[in-house]
Formats: sequence, C-alpha cells, structure tokens
Amino acid sequence: MYCPNCGKENADDTRVCPACDTELVQPETSPPKKLPRRRLINIPTLFSETWKFFKNNYLILIGIQAIAMLPNLIFDLKNHAKTTKMMESIEKLSATSPPKIEAGESLPPFPTDDLIAPFSEMGKFYESLGPLDIFLIIAGFIFVFLGAIALIRAIVLIDESQEIDILGAYTGSFPYVLTYLFASILSFLATIGGLFLFIIPGVIFSIWFLFTSYAVVAENKGAVASLKRSKRLVDGFWGPVWGRFLLGYLIIAIIGLLTGPLATFPYFGFIIQRIISITTGAFMTIYLYQIFKSLKAIKQPTEDTSTK
Repeated sequence: MYCPNCGKENADDTRVCPACDTELVQPETSPPKKLPRRRLINIPTLFSETWKFFKNNYLILIGIQAIAMLPNLIFDLKNHAKTTKMMESIEKLSATSPPKIEAGESLPPFPTDDLIAPFSEMGKFYESLGPLDIFLIIAGFIFVFLGAIALIRAIVLIDESQEIDILGAYTGSFPYVLTYLFASILSFLATIGGLFLFIIPGVIFSIWFLFTSYAVVAENKGAVASLKRSKRLVDGFWGPVWGRFLLGYLIIAIIGLLTGPLATFPYFGFIIQRIISITTGAFMTIYLYQIFKSLKAIKQPTEDTSTK
C-alpha cells in the first residue's frame, strides 16, 4: 500500500510508514458472502422450454434420429415376415394357461413342444440371416451410437446459436467416439454393479451419472472426468433430478402404451412405432439437456468462488 502522506510504497501489512511515521489504515476485509441456494428448473418450465426447443428445431433433430435408425428400419422391412412369425410363437406361449390339476390327479405331460417352439423359431430366424443382415445389424449399432452423440452435439450448438446441419452433426461427432464409448461403459458398469448391491445403489448411481454423455459432448470432458462432473452437478439435487427424470420417462412410457396397438398394422405398424420412438427420443434428449443446463447454472457461481 502507498502512504497517503508521503506516497512511499509499503508492504500490505505495514502499520506505520517508516519514511514519515504516518499511521497507515489497514483495508477492511469482508467475509465471503454466502450465495443463495438456487432451485432446479421447475417442471412446467422444463416441459415448456423442451417443447419450444423441439418445435423450433424438429427437422434437424428428427433427421439425425432418422439416419441413426435407418439400418434397423431396413433390417425390419427385409425380415418383417420372419420376425412376425417368431413373435407370434412367443405370444402363443405366453398366452397358454397352465393346466388345472385336481386333488389326487397326477401331473400331465410337460408341454415341451409349446415351450421349445419360440426358441426353435428364434433359431430358424438367426440361421436364416445372410451377410446383408449381419451388415445391417452391425451398421445399426454404429449408427445408433453415432446418432446419440450427433443429437447431443446438435442440441448444444443450436442452444449456443451456432449453425449446424445433419451432416455436420455426424461428422463433428467422430472426435467424441472413444471418450463417449469409454464413459458409457464405465457408467453402465457402475450402475449394473450397484443394482447387484441390493438395487438401491444402482438407482443412485444411475442418477449420479445421468449427465455423463452431456459432459463429454458439451464440455469436452474425459471419460472419468465426465462421470465426476455428472455426479458433482447432481450432488445436492439428487431427489429433484430423479423426480424429473422419472416423470419424463413415465410420460414416454404412457405414449408407448397408447400407441402400442398401432404395431399390429402390417408393415406400417413398426414404421409408425419407429417414428414415435425417434420423436420421443429427441424430445427426451432435449428434456435432459435442459436439466443439465439448469444444474450448470446453479453450480457455476459456487465453482467460480471455489477456484478463486
């Protein structure tokens, strides 16, 4: 600090200026202010913001999802008759009632034919798959995986008012592939491991690591760092996050049940189901991103303070 009398520069903890003996006033330091606790985005606003985002950008989001589902759709169309026969065999078994046994009667012969029939049909189905079918199955896994990354990336860039198209969303997803894959495996293993420990730890872990993929794509975090980031965001808000997550998927499940009968229509049924799946998948990805964004806004001030 500088002496107000002679202007000499002194150390900050100097009480008297050695040049002119002027008493120096120590600057008052106020204790750090506690930041008020902020609330997670409320449910009406969450659905409103999600719907508004989806409505304004549905073409690119549905396009990304449609490309991700393309190999699976071709596979379904190609093998529709076979899969229908296999599913009918499984439904027939599940609808079969066990025989009634009166007191004193011996057990009837075990219906091995009915039990084996679904597995026999499944065996015939997989034996009939050719090279093109195998290619479509492998391509289906790859496209769905890339599509998940591309969808999150498109949502993040659109939210940041950056230009993005379907091709750019996919090509831009390549740098995240290995990290996203590794993070997904770690998250999956942690959740499954928790489920084996009396189920409840698995539920806790699933919410802790719910935003791992968003941390990878939106913040370019590493695999392990993204899991830690997701848990850090959820800390203190596990209950509200779980409630919003459960509500979102409950609504999706209800939509699935209401539209389930549409699958009975030949050929067009599963196409309609794919369209519904594509739409609800995009909506839910935006829904979770809105929660992720809200958690970031809540935690950012405390993180900034802790790093100073």
